[in-house]
Amino acid sequence: MAQPDKYERFLAQTHRCFYRVCAWTHDLSAAMSTWFLTTLCRVLAKFPWSCQFSVIFAVLGLVSLYAGVIAGEWVVQAVRLRAEHLLILEKAGILGSFSQFAVLLTVLGVFYLLLAVPISFIRKRVSLNLLKGGGASFCILWLYMLFFVVRVPATLYAENAQIFPDSARNALWIRGFILWLPFMLLSLLAILLLLLRGVRNFYAAEAGTKVLLGDKILANLQSHGKDPSFRTSFYWAVTLHCLAIALPLLVARGCLMEAYAVPRGTGQQIIHKVVIKRIKKKKKKKLVLNLNSPILYYVPDLDDSKIVQELDQETMDTYQATSLKSGLGKGGAGKGGWPHGMEN
Repeated sequence: MAQPDKYERFLAQTHRCFYRVCAWTHDLSAAMSTWFLTTLCRVLAKFPWSCQFSVIFAVLGLVSLYAGVIAGEWVVQAVRLRAEHLLILEKAGILGSFSQFAVLLTVLGVFYLLLAVPISFIRKRVSLNLLKGGGASFCILWLYMLFFVVRVPATLYAENAQIFPDSARNALWIRGFILWLPFMLLSLLAILLLLLRGVRNFYAAEAGTKVLLGDKILANLQSHGKDPSFRTSFYWAVTLHCLAIALPLLVARGCLMEAYAVPRGTGQQIIHKVVIKRIKKKKKKKLVLNLNSPILYYVPDLDDSKIVQELDQETMDTYQATSLKSGLGKGGAGKGGWPHGMEN
């Protein structure tokens, strides 16, 4: 009975060590994230609201312009969509919808860069309302962008799973969502800040103390609500589930490294021209010495002998070839073979 007891104790110790490592990792991650957010808030608090909103809307404007002007071609090149893929998307009406959507993004980007950024420095109630409208419009359009992120891979997979397998669909979903999420969070942050009492007092030149919706949401996020343990556990559960779904797909794709693809061509056989290079024979060097010397330095070569040439000439075949014009047939009844062949 000694061996099972040792084995059970070993398993129990292993489990305790594993749980301790997980708890230490959890506490360290929580402490680092809290420190980072606290430090970031302290740094941003040193700048006025106008500077913060100008930076936020400048980033959103650049993203909107990029998504409206360049994103379509960039996605085609990055995902390596072929002509048959684009034909499928065109038949489904996705390309036409995205073209119209790109125009809206371009207009929104121009509005942010030319109006929202300068308006951020004008302390008027109208400026606050315009900033709220700009943030809400970006949030709505960026939510519609999620439709294309989900619809494009699903359409390609549903139409032809052979040219676009489920692994490519899942990887494109993950990559698209990773690129989409940060800017969605930035727009939500902008809306949350615009709903704060301090921001309203800053732009409207008021001294009100009434708690607004943004203040309530911010206080709830900071205190984790009525049940902080449940809220923090919920955050960790969502994070771990997202990692469990995303990490295997990213690892299967080679950590976002694209595999080497075969160069595209016509698929027809290419006949290369064979160039024969003739090698020049090197002349053998002969020693030139004193002829009166009793030592003979000359070594005879068999290639210089006429006997070998005469032997090759006499033993050479004297057959004469005849030209026969007969190509390959197309098949049919009867015994196969060549018309000018030899009978068995």
